[in-house]
Amino acid sequence: MVSGTPQGLSKSLFERLREMVVHKPLPLEVVRLRNDAQKLVATDAVAAHQILGGLAALEFEVDAVRQHYRAALQLSNDAQVHSNYAVSLQFLGLYDEASEYALRAAHLEPENLTYLRNAIDYLTYAGRIGEALRTCAELDKREPGGRSREQEIVRELKLVMERTGVSEHEVHESFRLAFELLRENKLRFDRIGSAIELAPNGGLAHFTIFVSEPVDRVRRLDFDLGARLAERLDEMHSASFVVDIGSTAISTNIDERRASQVS
Repeated sequence: MVSGTPQGLSKSLFERLREMVVHKPLPLEVVRLRNDAQKLVATDAVAAHQILGGLAALEFEVDAVRQHYRAALQLSNDAQVHSNYAVSLQFLGLYDEASEYALRAAHLEPENLTYLRNAIDYLTYAGRIGEALRTCAELDKREPGGRSREQEIVRELKLVMERTGVSEHEVHESFRLAFELLRENKLRFDRIGSAIELAPNGGLAHFTIFVSEPVDRVRRLDFDLGARLAERLDEMHSASFVVDIGSTAISTNIDERRASQVS
């Protein structure tokens, strides 16, 4: 049972959604939150549709995510709605779409630099490296001297690409195929690890998408990913750019930063 003012209800439901992002919820918890969010439509439809869209993301219901967030955006053009839509899309690895809404949030609320940092992150994993670098330049103007991890990754990746001949198409397709595979298996990823090594005449960019699954299953997923990459990309610079899937069973540094972006 949920009680209180509409604003209090919305805050409470968003907090429950955050918990579900961090900790895998029980099916009954999802049902209860969905029922409470549907009741909230009558008094705070903007918040209700965002919560319902977030729940749909956790259940890999891509069409429902789009349906609920578009309903929310028809009622409010607030930057936070755009940002929450972007966060829900990136949970599903839909970085092309996520970057668009993160950029819209940054345009609507330019003083909030978190939106720009999110946009850089999402553009990078969408393989839109040129746009990510232009967004880095915009962030540099607004935050002179600031250096974020997102900026460092995309700039180092660009250097590797220039020195080894890796194209944006390869980066885009490598990430797209990896997240497509996870969506097909209805697997949430915990974080993306990066290891970028620069050398005078080359370098290596290695990205690992970590999931909370047994190591044996992750190895099978990674094998499937490798087969798809080999099949769909005519030319792979595999020695200089690598995307694979890893298990959090052997990773001790799980990044929960994404959960804090939901409001």
